[in-house]
Amino acid sequence: MAKTKKLGTVTVDSGRLIIFDPAYAAFLENRWIASAKGTVMVPNFKGEVVTLDSFGGDGKFPVSGEFDDHGLLQTVVIDLSRKASQ
Repeated sequence: MAKTKKLGTVTVDSGRLIIFDPAYAAFLENRWIASAKGTVMVPNFKGEVVTLDSFGGDGKFPVSGEFDDHGLLQTVVIDLSRKASQ
């Protein structure tokens, strides 16, 4: 049975979220990513970057995770439908 746990909040000040593996952060160029939408391939980057920008703007949004019976994270949910309390 999956167990849900609050992981924290994510703060958005640019109206956009970017999801990627931080091990590759040195290869990302902010101005190229800023103009991208959806799942994009970045030149010289061995992976994909997902950008989210159609969720209503800035704020702090709650993040939760679902864990399996072994305690391994299975699902991450960023609830963009409501802002976290300040």
